[in-house]
Amino acid sequence: MAPPVVLNPVSHAPCRPPHALAAGALDTTTSPPGGAFSASSFLIHNSNRGGGGGGGGGSWFRRTKTTSVFAGQAKHVQNNHAPSSKLISKRNASINTTYRRAPAPAPAPLTYSYVAQTKTKTNATDESSHDASAVRPSTTYSTVVICALTATLTATLAYYASKPAHVVALCAATATLICAVVQNQIRYQAKLVPHTEVADEDSRFARAQLLDESVDVHYKQVDGTTNSTKGAVALFLHGFGSNTSSFEVNDAMRKFVQESSTSYPIAAAAAYDRPGFGLTERPTRLENFTDSQAAVCGLAVLRDVCEQLGDDDKSQRPVILVGHSAGAAVAAILAEMLGVERCQAIVLLAPSILPSSSKSTTATTRSPAALRVVARLFLAVFVRLLYPLQLFLQRLVANQAFWKTGLQGSWVRPIDPALVTGYSRPSMITGWDVGLVRYLLARLLEIGRRSSTSLLSACGCPILILHGQQDMLVPVSNSASLQKFLSAASREQTVQFESLENVGHSPQEEVADVFAARSAAFLREQLA
Repeated sequence: MAPPVVLNPVSHAPCRPPHALAAGALDTTTSPPGGAFSASSFLIHNSNRGGGGGGGGGSWFRRTKTTSVFAGQAKHVQNNHAPSSKLISKRNASINTTYRRAPAPAPAPLTYSYVAQTKTKTNATDESSHDASAVRPSTTYSTVVICALTATLTATLAYYASKPAHVVALCAATATLICAVVQNQIRYQAKLVPHTEVADEDSRFARAQLLDESVDVHYKQVDGTTNSTKGAVALFLHGFGSNTSSFEVNDAMRKFVQESSTSYPIAAAAAYDRPGFGLTERPTRLENFTDSQAAVCGLAVLRDVCEQLGDDDKSQRPVILVGHSAGAAVAAILAEMLGVERCQAIVLLAPSILPSSSKSTTATTRSPAALRVVARLFLAVFVRLLYPLQLFLQRLVANQAFWKTGLQGSWVRPIDPALVTGYSRPSMITGWDVGLVRYLLARLLEIGRRSSTSLLSACGCPILILHGQQDMLVPVSNSASLQKFLSAASREQTVQFESLENVGHSPQEEVADVFAARSAAFLREQLA
């Protein structure tokens, strides 16, 4: 009777059990790769052994495991070589087990993970993701070596050029500093990524045509409760140092839509990042960081939203503007661009707008043309001298304590941890540091522009001003004065002011429910 046939646990080929081999029935159904062994050899896949051979993922090696069957007892002998002829000539048949190299494991699939509201391309076996705090200038040993060699070379050249020792030391120190800065910048800039790679899952981009260039404008959208062509689009404008996350941290934009839709039709709401902040692509021209070009970006977002709503005429849908802090100035420019028929209402949150000293509706801050020309020439030279400020900003934003301390200054209550992530994330994209410096310099280009108070008084639409009583950045008295000026400038225009108790500089972040309820009540009263 033939002995039972079993299957090899790896190759699933038929083979005979050890007791059959001991009885003299040799198994010739399996053999190691290349025919290194003949009879009674098993191929076993050992995926836990590594090192050695090429090709990756393990190595080829051989281990002989000899089992002697005698009187029901087993003896195990191990060595790192092929079985000797003496061993094979033993009384009983032996089972030689050969281990072969494990094939290279398949690479883990690439997936997109959204950790801390950030979309990053990662490996499935790697839990790391883009972290704004990890993108920081660093000095490595290679930097030190390169700096030392460069300093030595510079000092040698300086020695032969001029004998004084202080000149040699000065040249060496200067060369070392320059090399350190250059090396750090090369490494730092290599860590930055394009603006589209850190966008959220619900991020959108609209193409805006600015002066001599076009940029991708990042924005977030919340759908409303109506598809009617009469439904308005609410456009949210953030302040200095902020971005769209200012209207997302406590769902302020969504709550605004839900509350306001009960009294006034809201088709959609959108918040966008102005040039120089957030995930909007950084322009290269200095003039494109001004408030007027930020308003042009707002028009591009409105066109994109109206297109998604299916509007044939993208310039007719009514708009409600919500501007926070420095975003109030952009809202004033947008109100003029949209016109009285389209701009239905404006909600200003802690606006950083100084009331004009004149009560005339045509009050301006016009300056001589010569002064504006001088300012532009000054900026053309000065922007290249602010490189140290750029380095300082890189160090500053890499520190999470900076964000926590700064953001807590605009709140009365403890800040939401998600706020730090939302504010610091833009420091991961290419060109953020240069863009911020250019934005600061572009403030001087606002000289000669028509004042925001004049634009607001001329828009003719109702205005609501909400301001926290504990605002440490912009005094609440500033909004009270602004309300008085606008009311006096235009008797037919409704301007309401309300101070919020125990609230800081960002009502939409700190008390989103209160912001949404007060705004909805105002729209119900003025537009319903």
